[in-house]
Amino acid sequence: MTFAQPYRIEFLNYVGQLSDYELRNIKIDRSDVGYIRTMEDMLLRIGYHRSVHTGQLLDYMRTMRIIRPLIWD
Repeated sequence: MTFAQPYRIEFLNYVGQLSDYELRNIKIDRSDVGYIRTMEDMLLRIGYHRSVHTGQLLDYMRTMRIIRPLIWD
């Protein structure tokens, strides 16, 4: 957590400075894998993607019957 915290803060500060125009008009070109999306859409997908994988890890921990952090509470 200590390693990642400064990067998280920097990322959140960056996102907070984006204007509505930038969010809706900057395009992320991933046509190499089949899509082009707006910055707004990609940022929402980042949060969703992270949540999905966090849920998977918590499920694996539950299956192994080990103590899980209470991150959703």
